[in-house]
Amino acid sequence: MYYLARRLGSQLNLATEKTDYKRLEKCYSVWICRDRIPKEERFSISFCRMHNHKNIGKTHMRKEDYDLMEPVVVRLGSSDCPADKQELFLFLTALFYPHRADFRETVGRYIDLETTGKLKEEVTQMTGLGMSILQEGWKKGQIAGRSEGKAEGKAEGKAEDILDLLSETGAVSAELTGRIYAQGDEGVLRRWLKLAAKADSVEQFVKEM
Repeated sequence: MYYLARRLGSQLNLATEKTDYKRLEKCYSVWICRDRIPKEERFSISFCRMHNHKNIGKTHMRKEDYDLMEPVVVRLGSSDCPADKQELFLFLTALFYPHRADFRETVGRYIDLETTGKLKEEVTQMTGLGMSILQEGWKKGQIAGRSEGKAEGKAEGKAEDILDLLSETGAVSAELTGRIYAQGDEGVLRRWLKLAAKADSVEQFVKEM
């Protein structure tokens, strides 16, 4: 709602007594959530809108005067989309998990990849998506090497905990994500975990790590 409010407000250069609010156009925002989705909420969509739920006295609010923001939240949560899900979920799963072997086959059903050859490159360069894909790559690398010992598995778990805490304070760069996943010393990771829990920002964490 915060981003929608900004989009709505940006339609007005300056609010004065002469401002014509009837000129405001409704704003829509679609959020596609890829990771950390509760299992029971995966592959779901929520449509939200403003609603006049109570009136006191004889009055009537016109819907077009207040229903000016509508966010849509799409939740994925896993690269294994059940075959019985709607095609929208099948397409978005392939698009947002491009490491899957069937990426070209699935996306090719909807988009002519021969004429849009840079699609995969552009998708992985998107800020939020690119970060998730990078983390996925690091995770796969760690998982593949778990046979070398349980220590790496523990290190991966601590790295994920650190990134979870940092993501609550701000955007985590690809460079910092890689550095955290690459750290194999449990002592260092434990210290970073405590630091991430206390840090008020990603910048503070980087400065003190």
